Amino acid sequence: MPQNKVKDINQNKVKDIEIMPQPIVCKTPTKGWLNLAYARQVQFCKIYVNPSKEQRVCVITWSNGHKEGFFDLDAQVIAQTWKIYTKI
Repeated sequence: MPQNKVKDINQNKVKDIEIMPQPIVCKTPTKGWLNLAYARQVQFCKIYVNPSKEQRVCVITWSNGHKEGFFDLDAQVIAQTWKIYTKI
C-alpha cells in the first residue's frame, strides 16, 4: 500500500496513513470477483492450442509479486474491465 505523510492540524504531528486505491472490480465467470486495483502489471496475449483454435490469455502480477493466469472468458472479461478503467 502506498503511504503518505499527513500533518494532523490538531496535534501538529506528522502521521503515516495508508491510501486505499479505488477498487477496480471485475467478476470473472470461473474465478469470481477480482480487484484489479491491486494489479502491478496486466498482460494480454493470444495463444494457439492448435492452428485453428485461438485462446485469450491474461497474466496479472499482483502487488505482492504473485502471478496469476486467466484464460478464455475470464481473460476477456478482465480485458473489458481494464479497458474501461484505463481508457485504452
